[in-house]
Amino acid sequence: MRNRNSGSQEKMEKLVMKGLSMNEFPVDIEISMAGPFDKVSSDENAICYTVYYYKEYMIKTSRVKHIAVDGVYPDKATIKSKSYPYTTEVFKSIRTDQEKQSMAYKIYELMNTPAGQDVVKESGYVPLQF
Repeated sequence: MRNRNSGSQEKMEKLVMKGLSMNEFPVDIEISMAGPFDKVSSDENAICYTVYYYKEYMIKTSRVKHIAVDGVYPDKATIKSKSYPYTTEVFKSIRTDQEKQSMAYKIYELMNTPAGQDVVKESGYVPLQF
């Protein structure tokens, strides 16, 4: 289990547990994102959860495998089609009074173009469809 204020923990509670308590299970609370992977890599009975991006692009290990949910494994195609059941969006936002000449606004505009979505894809996330 991740610490309470982690994004992984919030996603697990919202998407998977849906109000059920995780306290009934024997768990280790991991402070870092690498902690669960260390545990799974060294304990054949361990299981962990994290976001797809982190497993695929930050922790590159063949010792940790994805688990299918209802026969569907997480990958870019199943995440994009939402056939993998535990998907969520990541949003970008800026202040409504952000000056149009600011770098933040220019990046925001870029992210709303096909070229910006190519950057999203290159970074390992699943882009919007245009």
